[in-house]
Parts: sequence; structure tokens; C-alpha cells
Amino acid sequence: MSTYKIVKRNQFAYGPVTSRNGDKISIALLDTYDEALISQSYKSFEIIDENELMPEYLMMWFRRPE
Repeated sequence: MSTYKIVKRNQFAYGPVTSRNGDKISIALLDTYDEALISQSYKSFEIIDENELMPEYLMMWFRRPE
């Protein structure tokens, strides 16, 4: 288990940029389960104040086609 880390509901996880990604990043919002395991090669972060910025809104922004 030491090669994994736990992310919790409303936290984001993203994969570092690789040559296969081009100019895009791989990012996900955990909104279906309370907790999940991810590889330690992924980075995670969370919104500090959900009254200022909703995680779902930020995920919509990341998904825009621009």
C-alpha cells in the first residue's frame, strides 16, 4: 500500500505531464466515492474554501474544449 495514496471526496488528482499528453493534463475529481486509492505518481489537491469555488465548477473549467 505504500505505493498508493488516498484521495477523498471532492479532491482532485492529476497525472504529471508526459510526452503522450501533448498540451493537456490528465485530471479527475473524486465525486462518486468517499475515498479512492491512486498511484503516488499522481498529484492531488483540494479546494480550501468551497464557498469561494465549487470543485464541480473547477472540473467544468478543466473540461472546456479550449
